[in-house]
Amino acid sequence: MKQHLPPQPSAPVQLECKWERFQDVANELLILSRLQQAEVGEGYQPYNPDWSRYFAMDRAGSCGVWTARPINGGSLAGYIIWLTFRGLHCIDTIFASADLVYMSPEWRDGLRGYKFLKSGIAAVAAQHPDIIHVETNLLYKQGGMGLLLQRLGFRKIGEVYERRNERAD
Repeated sequence: MKQHLPPQPSAPVQLECKWERFQDVANELLILSRLQQAEVGEGYQPYNPDWSRYFAMDRAGSCGVWTARPINGGSLAGYIIWLTFRGLHCIDTIFASADLVYMSPEWRDGLRGYKFLKSGIAAVAAQHPDIIHVETNLLYKQGGMGLLLQRLGFRKIGEVYERRNERAD
């Protein structure tokens, strides 16, 4: 008897990366950010985004979303939410900070995640900030994203220490 295999694509699906407005992708971000939080876990930070603040920063032009989607159209596969602002300690310095970086696990095969991150950094660099920051979470996958960032020319500039403060309600 002849064995039938399920259909397989002839090549991996290509992703298209581009800038999109926060307001235009907010519903998709809500879905993917919940997946991201479930993957990272509540041990890092509770999940309760300040959506009105994101929308305000979008309207002010200080929030942009670098997205990845299948080239033939389709749902959001990954995103980098970039926030741009002038420094509080040096008004002459413009920072671009990656607020959230995520790619769905099913799209992380091969070097796809690395290439997405690299393209997002190149896209924000083209806007000419003075300094680009990408914060990572050492609690997630042993801080593996830090290795990717080092390959992209970033240097580790500090550490964050956290202590939970119990509130008396």
